[in-house]
Amino acid sequence: MAETADPTEPKRVVTKADIDEIVGRLDDAVTSAIIATGASREELLEAYSWLTADDAQHRRLHSAPRGTIAQLYELLEAEIVPPDER
Repeated sequence: MAETADPTEPKRVVTKADIDEIVGRLDDAVTSAIIATGASREELLEAYSWLTADDAQHRRLHSAPRGTIAQLYELLEAEIVPPDER
């Protein structure tokens, strides 16, 4: 069973190590911009999944990313070439 976040605990902001692990090394300015969003590791994972997902997965999810995840998506989109476009 997956653990759920405790709503009484403050959200842990994504770190440079998290970013390097999830998406690989990015420019320092982009890394700083991602951290400045206040996003969590889980939000970064979701944004990265949106960026690297195939079209069928997007259709199954039915809605575009919003809020922090949309911000992260835009930051990542400018830096990362999806696998099918390499």
